Amino acid sequence: MEGRTYRLRYRVLNFVGWSTYSPVLNVLVATVPSKPAPVALISATQQSISLQFSESLDNGGSEILAYELWMDSGYGTAFTQVSSYTDNSF
Repeated sequence: MEGRTYRLRYRVLNFVGWSTYSPVLNVLVATVPSKPAPVALISATQQSISLQFSESLDNGGSEILAYELWMDSGYGTAFTQVSSYTDNSF
C-alpha cells in the first residue's frame, strides 16, 4: 500500500536449528510524485513576472522535499535551473 512503511525481519533454518533474527528492515512503499499543476501567471510588469503553481496532487506516498524551477532564456538555449531570477535589462 502506497505511503506505508513495512517493518521486516527474517531468519533461516538448517538441520541444526533456527538462526537469530536479522536487524529490522524498514521499507517505505512509495513512487515518484506526480508533476505539479501548470504554472499560472499571477502578474506581469515591465520589471517583473510573478508565477504560481500548485503542489503535486499525488506525493507518491512520501513527503515532498523540494521543487525545482528551470527556465529557458528565450533564445533557444538550454534550460537552466533557477531558485529565483531577476532580469535587469529593462
